[in-house]
Amino acid sequence: MEKQLIPMAQVLFVLRGLCAQGETGAFFVATESGHWAEIVLEKGDIIGLRFRNRKGLPAAQALAQVTQAKYSFSSVNDVSMYRHTL
Repeated sequence: MEKQLIPMAQVLFVLRGLCAQGETGAFFVATESGHWAEIVLEKGDIIGLRFRNRKGLPAAQALAQVTQAKYSFSSVNDVSMYRHTL
């Protein structure tokens, strides 16, 4: 089943919770405008970020326009598979 879009504030709340819990893995976000981000966590610290937008906007401008998104989290013990994002 396809995840529903939720307010971006809720997505950030989940990300903060994962950091507070000391999680390791990849947090993926897809927005209503087709932008996406991959945020790599290691023991609760953000160690990598890759952002892509569809319309060629600068990342800060694109993120400022985001109101809704969906997310997923893939928990892993070793984040070396995500080293391309560092």
